[in-house]
This record gives sequence, structure tokens and C-alpha cells, in this order.
Amino acid sequence: MVFSEAGTSHVNMNVPLSGVPSHVSGDDIKHWEQLVREGSEAFRGEQLDLAAKLFKQSLELAEKFGEGDPRLGVCLNNLGAVYRAQNKGAEAEVIYRRALPVLERSFGKDSAAVIATIDNLIMACEAQGKMTEVELLYGQLLAIKRRVFGEQSLQVARTLDLAANFYASHGMLARAQEYYQQALDLNIKMFGGNDVRIASALNNLAINFERQNKNKEAEALFKQALTVEEKNGAQDNEVVVSIMRNLGLLCVLQNRYSEAEGYLQKALTLREKQFGVSSRETAYSLGDLADLYSLMKRYEQAVSLFSRAIETAKKLPHPDDSILASLEERYQALKEKMEDEPESLAVPAHKEAIKK
Repeated sequence: MVFSEAGTSHVNMNVPLSGVPSHVSGDDIKHWEQLVREGSEAFRGEQLDLAAKLFKQSLELAEKFGEGDPRLGVCLNNLGAVYRAQNKGAEAEVIYRRALPVLERSFGKDSAAVIATIDNLIMACEAQGKMTEVELLYGQLLAIKRRVFGEQSLQVARTLDLAANFYASHGMLARAQEYYQQALDLNIKMFGGNDVRIASALNNLAINFERQNKNKEAEALFKQALTVEEKNGAQDNEVVVSIMRNLGLLCVLQNRYSEAEGYLQKALTLREKQFGVSSRETAYSLGDLADLYSLMKRYEQAVSLFSRAIETAKKLPHPDDSILASLEERYQALKEKMEDEPESLAVPAHKEAIKK
């Protein structure tokens, strides 16, 4: 059964399925269990068409058990997971909406099964751009989690973050700010102002301020987050890298290039240490620094970094065309800028740096 949050889907049978309807034979139950087991194996092996076929067969069998049988909810959730993995949002939504009342009857309206299904339904609706439905579902989910876990709980804080991310990704920044602030306030109540978890919440809120061009507020929060990390002895985790990069890009926007260089250099060094010199993350940081040097008219350094970034992107184990295209487009803009400035310190070989 799919009991998942935040985009993580998995299928399992670890749910209470006690009792067998009188009209159902033991052989039917064994056959159903076999279909679910084989479907789950196919799902985990990313054989989605096979998983869908097996889960549909298990659903047809479960329908004979009756609408009140929890096995029906299991089948519906499993099939919804496959549809979502196949990017069939509309089909997944129909299945999850059918599953909800079955699971509410079988396990209770505030059960883990219902919570997980609402999570999955949110993602199915968001994939279709159904904003109103997603907002309503987040409200429903928060209400359930507050009843089950209490107001001051990690589960509620996590859902506030997810809701804020949803609003931010759709440009509803004022609404996102409300949820990020609620998540931050809740984390401070639970853990105090210097807990390492506070740094991530501060970073999220700061990014949202930056997107609203509230640079002063954003910078203060980024630095506060960095201070929290340093107090906890964190020097090179992912949150620190994100903060360094965000501070660097914020300084670029304000033409504070010298400060930006320090932050972006630090972010690059940390990413090389964390992920290796040939990673996607390193390619991003090389591009960030190259863009800065282009603005500073330090063209030789910009050319060198773009060349490194492009070669890194080309050699990724799982190449990402969007990264490579972005780097090449920005490098092409740099070359055109250099051609318009004859006095620039261009290296003769720079025109050959990009090989299609």
C-alpha cells in the first residue's frame, strides 16, 4: 500500500487486513496477495506497465470482497502510485479519490492510510495544475495532523513547509511567506532558536523574501541561518552550501561583487568537497562564479570556469541537457560580450571552448 509523503511512493502490504468476508474463499485471498506482491516487485523494479496490469487484476479481485473491505483501499492506492509514476495525474486523482472513503471506513478518518492518500492526492492534483483543489487538500491534511500529532509536531511543521513550497513554486509568494513563517515559528517553539533545524527554515523564508525583491530582509535571514549552523558546528553541510550560494547571488544583485566572490568561492569549494569535482552541483557553482567574473569583466577567469562547467556537465553519469544548454547559452553571451569589447582580456582559444 502507498503510505507516503513528499513525493516518495512505495508499495507494501504492512497494513492490518484482518478478517475475510464470508463469501470470499481462502484461495481468492491467496491469489490477491500474490498479485499485490508481484505488482509491488514490478513497481520497485520500475516495470510500470506490468505493475499496472497486476494491480488492476488485484483490484478486480478486491472489488468482489466488497466496498468496505480494506483490501480495496490497498489496491486503489497501489494503482494510483503507478499512474502517478507514469505521469498520469488525472487517472491517479480519480483512483485516490475513490480510495479515500474506503480507507476512512477501514482505518479511520485520521489514520496513517488516509494521511498518506491525501499526500498522494495533493501531488496528483498539483501535477494537473489544480490549485484550488491542492489548497483545500493542504487545509484538510493540516487539520488531520494537528488532531493526530498536536500543533507542535514535526509532522505539522513538515506539512507547513510543503504547502509553502507549493505556493512559492506557483508564484504566490505572500501566501508562501505566511506558511514559511508559521513553520519557522513552530520549529523555534519546539527546538529553540539555535537548533540546526531552524537554519533550514530561515533559509526557506529568506529565499522567499529574495523572490519578492526584499533583499534586506533576505540577507538578514540568510546570515542568521548561517550563524545558527556555525553555532552547531556545521561548516559544510547542504544547508550551509545553499546559504553561501544564496548570499553570493544576493550580493550579485546588489552589485557587491567582492562579497559575492567570497560567498560563491566558498560554495564551490564546499560542493567540490561534498559531491566531487565532476558533479552536477559543482557544474552549477562553476557557472555561478563564471557569471560573476563576466559581470566583473574578469573574462579570462570567466572563460576558464565556463569551460570547466561545460565539460563537467557533458561528463555527468546521467547528463542533464537543461544544465548543459544553460551553461552553453551563458557562455555564448559571454563570447559576444567579449567581441563587443576589443580591449577585453580574451584568450585566443576561447571560441573553441564549446564543442557541439
